[in-house]
Formats: sequence, C-alpha cells, structure tokens
Amino acid sequence: MSGERVRFATRSGILTVSRAGDWFELDLPAFEPQPGDLLGLHEALGTDGETFLARGGNGSATVLLADEAAVRAVRPDFSKLRRIDRLVMVTAPGDEHDVASRVFAAYHGIDEDPVTGAAHAALVPLWAERLGRDSFVALQASRRGGVLHCKLAGDRVVLGGDCATVINGSFQL
Repeated sequence: MSGERVRFATRSGILTVSRAGDWFELDLPAFEPQPGDLLGLHEALGTDGETFLARGGNGSATVLLADEAAVRAVRPDFSKLRRIDRLVMVTAPGDEHDVASRVFAAYHGIDEDPVTGAAHAALVPLWAERLGRDSFVALQASRRGGVLHCKLAGDRVVLGGDCATVINGSFQL
C-alpha cells in the first residue's frame, strides 16, 4: 500500500485499510452473534460447546470451546462441513493471547482460512462482551497463524496487525 488509506466496496459495505505505525488496520462492520443451534455443526466439527450465529458478512457459526488446546485439537470432517453454508469458527480463551480461534470456510471452497478478517467481524463483538473490554489480542491458530489486535468501536470492528505484500500490480479504470 503506497498511500495512507484505501477504501473498497464489498458485500458487507465500505471497508477501509489504513496505516497505523508499522501495522495496517482494517475497519469493517461488526456482526453481533446470538446464541443458536445449527443442525450438523457439532458433528462436522467433532466438538461440543455453546454455539453463536451471526447473520452479516458471509453468515457465521461460532462454537465456544474450553481452551486453546481444544481449538487446536479440532479435526473437522470437511465433507460434512462443506454442507454448512456459513463461515465456521471455533474459539476459546487463549494461552499467550486473550483469544484463540480457527476458521473454516469449507462451503466456500477453503477448508481452513489462515487469518480471517470476516470471521473477526463476529468474533470481536462476542469476545468484547465476554472479556468485558473493547480491545484485546487474538491468535488465529491455523497452521500459518496470525495475531490480530482487535477493537470494537461501536458498530465497527478494527483489526490491526502485520501484513505481507504477496502481489503487486496496477489496473486502469
């Protein structure tokens, strides 16, 4: 990114990426998850735990687990998970970070997403309420992994962290 801010339109509305010192911050809408059930979710994940559903973005289903070890131990049945038309997350209190999670987007063709802004649109409101504060640090515990500095700002989620350029290019309108 060569400027200080980039705005782009998505199905979730206008998103903004800004420089914040050595980090980049992504500002996106917050999607408040509500307790709920989703047929086949626990069977597909091989888990049991409290479930939360959010409508916005890609739609999400979040399963709250006991601890980070339980998050890391999840071995989904991807053939079953592909039938669930939601972004699926497992999450728990973290060991070295406030929160740990993993994100599965099998329905969308991605078995496990390494670091996911869209998932945190629902995870941040959930954890802000549970932790009793609007800012915290989250680990996405995928094989590649990533650390996100999370903030709930009213009806917006702001995610900060390090980024790596993976492609450069230009286009003409």
